[in-house]
Amino acid sequence: PSPVLASAGVYAVMVASPRFPLDTFTVSFYAHTGAFALTSAQMLVRFNASALEYRAATKSPVYASPVAVESDGGAVSVQVLDVDATASTEDVTGTDVPLLGLTFRVRAAADTMATYANAVSVTVVSMLNQGSIEYVADEPGVV
Repeated sequence: PSPVLASAGVYAVMVASPRFPLDTFTVSFYAHTGAFALTSAQMLVRFNASALEYRAATKSPVYASPVAVESDGGAVSVQVLDVDATASTEDVTGTDVPLLGLTFRVRAAADTMATYANAVSVTVVSMLNQGSIEYVADEPGVV
């Protein structure tokens, strides 16, 4: 992916082509870490629950397995808490640091003729640097 943020925050990359009922796809989340090494992040990912269902979270190569908790009404709270033991400071610093993937499935009852703009959105609840200092909080991300 190419960097899409000018400053620290989170962005997501997902398929632009049509998805049909029962199709599964993964949304990949990346961080622009600003001038810091990102040691943990918390995000709230909202999705259109009438069209999509959350299936799973997948680990990035530079962080430990994410903690993802789905709530009623189309939201997943996600925490990426620890840098993977094999990752370096350089691996968690930059404009396109991989955080995790979230897999969704299109509901069987989804309207095949509808367009679901903004079907997935993300808000950065918190980003912490290597000194455990919060340097991004309550900021919308880009999908």
